[in-house]
Amino acid sequence: IEPENAKAQTGVQSALDALLERGRLAMREGRLENAERIDLIARQLLPEHPDLPAFQKYLANARAAERWVAKANAAAKAGKTTSPEGDSAADYFRLAQKSFADFDPAVAGLNRWNGELLQRALQAARLEDFQAAERLLLDSARLLPGSVDARVTGMRIVELRQERTDAALAKGNTAVDSMQLDRADVALARASRIAAQRGGVDALRERIHLARHYGPFKPGQVFAEKLTTGG
Repeated sequence: IEPENAKAQTGVQSALDALLERGRLAMREGRLENAERIDLIARQLLPEHPDLPAFQKYLANARAAERWVAKANAAAKAGKTTSPEGDSAADYFRLAQKSFADFDPAVAGLNRWNGELLQRALQAARLEDFQAAERLLLDSARLLPGSVDARVTGMRIVELRQERTDAALAKGNTAVDSMQLDRADVALARASRIAAQRGGVDALRERIHLARHYGPFKPGQVFAEKLTTGG
């Protein structure tokens, strides 16, 4: 383009404005090859374009974010989702987002690995390993704080835990009612292992203790027996 052809210069700059915007969008989506091609076109057609330096800095940040996301995914695959400190997927995803705040691959990676943690937490809860479920929920909170999916999963686990506890306690109390104390002991052991609150467990333990000492009767219960009198 001839320098004195102002109209042509303006047309090229307008076209490059739109092209650079497409490049910025490509960066956010992680399509860095497209952004690099646009950078090359811009440098060839109008190297003095006023937005080109910022675009190239943006591109360098996107490349850095891409490298951090790759490290994050590798760490997560190796089981280092939230630890050790400084070498975990959570650390690397944070660095990716620090390099490029709107980098879609970082968001996708966080959601992917957080979803896996939540699935494992729910599976642990179904197997009544609620301690493991709680640890996995904590890992989720470290990886992706404020996750709506984590809140929903946490509520499901709380509900499941209460359902399982109520069922164990009901089974234990029914066993005491029929003086099947061995069965009551089994139910008590299960309830003790899974209960979040101790009230129902302690009450069942007390019932079993009393049943062993007093049978179906209560301590202090008074019995009256009619005497047969002779004529």
